Amino acid sequence: MLHHITLHLARSADYPEGSAQHGYEMIAPLDGTGLLDPGEWKAARTRCWVRRFWADETDRLGMLVHRPGGAGGATWMIDYDPDRTADDEAG
Repeated sequence: MLHHITLHLARSADYPEGSAQHGYEMIAPLDGTGLLDPGEWKAARTRCWVRRFWADETDRLGMLVHRPGGAGGATWMIDYDPDRTADDEAG
């Protein structure tokens, strides 16, 4: 099942109260424990998108992807341009 998820910037040195104007909005599958579900993602990957919103910057749109490697044997990424890997963002 796909879910609409919004993540806002957590507290940091630059944003001691966090920031609702910085974050990510996405459509993604979650498992019963609230984690991203790679099996469901595989079946619905073309519908799993991400929008990065960052204060005064132009929104960036990309696709949620699951790639081999990383902790646990796989890594979640945001792919903003399928023809380039330099713009990918690890999640």
